Amino acid sequence: PVIAPEGIVGRVWTTTPFTSEVELITNSGAAAGGMLKNSRLQGVVQGDGSRLLQWNFIPNNESVEVGDIVYTSGTDRIYPKGIPIGRVVESREGPIIYRDIWVEPLVDFLRLEEVMVIISR
Repeated sequence: PVIAPEGIVGRVWTTTPFTSEVELITNSGAAAGGMLKNSRLQGVVQGDGSRLLQWNFIPNNESVEVGDIVYTSGTDRIYPKGIPIGRVVESREGPIIYRDIWVEPLVDFLRLEEVMVIISR
């Protein structure tokens, strides 16, 4: 995982002896397990190439409010539990089973200068 003080950035995709390529969480196909801290509600936060992330698999009958902060759940086994991902900017009942939820990352990717790479032993 690659993080900044504000939250997650993405994950290391490939490496060379002197550099690493990072897949940003906003990239199409990138994902992380996400949860709300108080309710423990869990789903999958996915990038689609835009500036917002989609939070999927949250049932329509659950309460998710604009302004709620989504944290990593640790269930993806990539990102440790409890790192901020983003703030809910839209939450509405979906057409079938799941809510339509959009999350704005807390990290400002346009001004990102330094990151930290978490490694395991």
